Amino acid sequence: TTLKRELYICVLYILETVDRELVCDWWRQELPHIQVSFLRLHADITQAFNYDPELVRPTKTLLTPQVALFMKEIGTEEMNNMLKGAVGSKLNPQDEEKRLRWLTIQVDFLLLDILQDFVTTFREQFLGVEHDNSTSFIFGGIVESFCALSMNRPNEYFIPKIYSALHDFIRRFRKILFLGENNYLRRLLQTVILNCNCRDSYTYIHATTLLYTIFQLNQRTSGNFARARIQTVTTLSDLVASRAVTEDLLLNHSFRRLVYYALH
Repeated sequence: TTLKRELYICVLYILETVDRELVCDWWRQELPHIQVSFLRLHADITQAFNYDPELVRPTKTLLTPQVALFMKEIGTEEMNNMLKGAVGSKLNPQDEEKRLRWLTIQVDFLLLDILQDFVTTFREQFLGVEHDNSTSFIFGGIVESFCALSMNRPNEYFIPKIYSALHDFIRRFRKILFLGENNYLRRLLQTVILNCNCRDSYTYIHATTLLYTIFQLNQRTSGNFARARIQTVTTLSDLVASRAVTEDLLLNHSFRRLVYYALH
């Protein structure tokens, strides 16, 4: 993981400092399999920088002095701070934990911003034509990146941001999610249900609200919420069977909140 982080910090540096419109033009001109590969890389970077209190950073960076100096001298202030978080230093355990949390937050905000730009770049393509295989793979990659950003994010500032983006994404592409022959909704529900069972109140409240929105949008889009209901039940069953959900106290609390939303 440490090796990945130091390699990926170079990728993040490019994405942060290069003009975003230039990056969008690159996305548009690439073949679909390259676009899908970028989304897979995006999800892998998200997972690599996920907060992990067990991760111990080495005191020496794997970046060469030339690369580190180059990035420091011509990078933005935000990127310089991110670089400081990725390279080595000697910290006590408390400061190291703060550094890991801070680094995850910085990377998450950047990756979410990039993902939203990617969605905007291909929005007309998703809405304007019937999905072929390449479009389906790209859309599926976007869903996976959203799921990666939604999981295990221990920060009360990022959770509202990612769930606001998810609300917008689901509203914008509700016909694809609720009327198309695909499993995108089920994949999103896996993450939402797991977050409904999260011990952090700011996480399960946002997750429960999104789950209610999913049922509501399903009703408005297709005249009923059968797809959301069935896929929620089957997804929960799968999570229990795989032991991803072993305790349901918080999940029950979230579902009671869901009923309250429906009644009021």
